[in-house]
Amino acid sequence: MPSFQIVMVPADSDQPIEERTITWSTDMEKVSCITDSLQAHFKKTTAEMSEEQKSTFLNTVIQQAKKNNPQLNTKDIDPALLANFGGTQMVDIVSLLVPTKANGFHSVSLYVDDGGSFKQSPENTRASVLCTFSGKPTRVLGDAFIARATDDGNDLFERLDFFAKDFAPSAPWIQEAKAFYAGKANQPAATKEDLLKPKKAAAAKKAARPIDSAKAKAWFQKLKAWADGKLTQWDDDEAFRADRQKKFASRDLYKKDLYDKLGKNFEKQTGHKAADYLNVE
Repeated sequence: MPSFQIVMVPADSDQPIEERTITWSTDMEKVSCITDSLQAHFKKTTAEMSEEQKSTFLNTVIQQAKKNNPQLNTKDIDPALLANFGGTQMVDIVSLLVPTKANGFHSVSLYVDDGGSFKQSPENTRASVLCTFSGKPTRVLGDAFIARATDDGNDLFERLDFFAKDFAPSAPWIQEAKAFYAGKANQPAATKEDLLKPKKAAAAKKAARPIDSAKAKAWFQKLKAWADGKLTQWDDDEAFRADRQKKFASRDLYKKDLYDKLGKNFEKQTGHKAADYLNVE
């Protein structure tokens, strides 16, 4: 099965930082494999919330839900569902390096116990300090895990390795994250006029100058690797092929769909035509 490396940063500073291997077997598992694994870790290594802590946790969740949806009527929520939710182990994800076109859509994320504050988990000093260095100060509670991926928010999603050596203030991704948050902090707040002119913003975005050919070529190669990987799964994975054959009668039709998506994504993200890079090595 495919695998990748993540890093565990124990809350106990006397314990060493360690690398862990995560595996997956399906596309769905590739997205959820980290949270699935960490739910088990937190459930095993942290104390279960007391009834009082569960009540506080649920009240916080409900208040946040009502804030997001003022029309929400909590009386319509099944009490049994709430009780079950209170006992569910959740994982919170903090984005330290935000994926953007400029950085090749690379992301670095921090994973922690979502109920850490309610369980009164100890502060993770090392992880908290790293967050500060990245430009996103965060008080981390309990064990923390860090992972890397490529994610354009559309079809491209790949897990990448994050090693112990990457857990350092001098790591390149830290500098990228710091620059991103510094730039974001210096941007002027959006005005009412800005919000009322989405068409103008869309036109400006469309008129933006395409990225240079070298970056476009690198992005095309990543997208092509993604498409080729799907075709390899069609050839080698009987269950995967059977599932895709529900929609595509042949490998050629599946390949055409993949490359149509590749082309649209590539043009949207780079301003270049995919056809110009099909035969470029």
